[in-house]
Amino acid sequence: MTEIIGDDVPPDVATELPPADPVAERAALSAAIGNEHAARVLAEMVTPEDFYDKRHQRLCEMILDVRRTCPDVDAVVLGSRIADANAWAACGGADYLNNDILDACPTAVNVAHYCTIVKTKVQERRALELMIRARQAFERGDGFAGAQAELAQLATLARPVGEVQPETLTEWLDSPLLTTPLHPVTTGFRDLDLALDGGLLPGTLTIVAADTRHGKSTLARNEARCAVLSGVPVLLVTLEDQAAEAARLIWAAQARVSVVRLRYRTLHEGELAAIARAKAELAAAARLRIEGRVNDVLALVPLLEAEAARGTRLAFIDQLTWVTGPGDTEYLRFSNISRELKQVALRTGLSLVLLHQINRTGAERDEGPGIHDLRGSGNLEGDADTVLIIVSKDGDNGRLMTVQVKKTRHGRAGRSAKLTWIEDQGRLEDHAPDAPKGGIR
Repeated sequence: MTEIIGDDVPPDVATELPPADPVAERAALSAAIGNEHAARVLAEMVTPEDFYDKRHQRLCEMILDVRRTCPDVDAVVLGSRIADANAWAACGGADYLNNDILDACPTAVNVAHYCTIVKTKVQERRALELMIRARQAFERGDGFAGAQAELAQLATLARPVGEVQPETLTEWLDSPLLTTPLHPVTTGFRDLDLALDGGLLPGTLTIVAADTRHGKSTLARNEARCAVLSGVPVLLVTLEDQAAEAARLIWAAQARVSVVRLRYRTLHEGELAAIARAKAELAAAARLRIEGRVNDVLALVPLLEAEAARGTRLAFIDQLTWVTGPGDTEYLRFSNISRELKQVALRTGLSLVLLHQINRTGAERDEGPGIHDLRGSGNLEGDADTVLIIVSKDGDNGRLMTVQVKKTRHGRAGRSAKLTWIEDQGRLEDHAPDAPKGGIR
């Protein structure tokens, strides 16, 4: 505390403990030891100076040093590096590392939360320092202007959301949390936007579920395409298909050309021109990132946070069954993943769409699947703000896709929207029963 506030601070202030969370600091370091993804999250979110405990600062320095040559920081490599640097004393000793650090992390999947706590405490310590300096300036005789100059710096701090929540009814009524309008991301389809009361809200988790070959991936790609065309930056994490294949499917849908002919490069001149126009239209509208290599939730979390920081507003993960994460059973794994993704959506403001499967019982039921027919259901539908279930069947002008709103926290459940699915183009359109199929023939 002395390093922050100096010797001339009143005794009642000097004896207060500084804002710090040693448990979170130990958990963040523990998560990074033996887990490559967690170590990467630690490196991206915090610096050694963010830790209050000097031992933790030095341990963080050593972990980041090891990562430069060995991405997977295990206890043996870390201990060897600490010994080579003659830094055991600064790190608290071998017993402290083995007994207090290595077992401090309940689950590495929460490493981003631990790092967020560490960063929050940094801001609190900085705010305390500024307030103390303002008090000192006033007592030195600098007057109100001197104190105000110090306090003005508080506005530059990135305070946690919890510290700026209004407390009274009047404050709530005047708060930007209420007066700033929410801007839903359009799905690109009139009836589906109406069923969702405007589209996909920021900071929400939407689960889109269907049986195999009922079009959940097609819906995701077409929503991504339409969002980009409306100027919304989009992330598409595709785990069932290669990223290049997902890009081809989006281009074909936009150009209204045959997916098969595009895939096997048998397009005629008019189709080639249409593909070129489609790629140019999408590139000029907004950024679309298609990621096909990240399938662990520990890697997905920093990816989503980084994309949100770059301005991405809408993200799709196709699909949950391909995502790996902690949990001895499928139910626990799905529950841990959905809870983590919900927290990411809340922290970043992303509209996050998670694709999932319907279990076999629900798929075979005559009345169709319900909200509890999600594979591994239980916590999944509880975490989701919205649950959409897709049922598709053959129609006169392509397949008819019905998107049913089974749950929503921001509107009315029970609504549905019909879309026309032109399969050979991988394209969805607002359902118009009498409209002929489009495309270049």
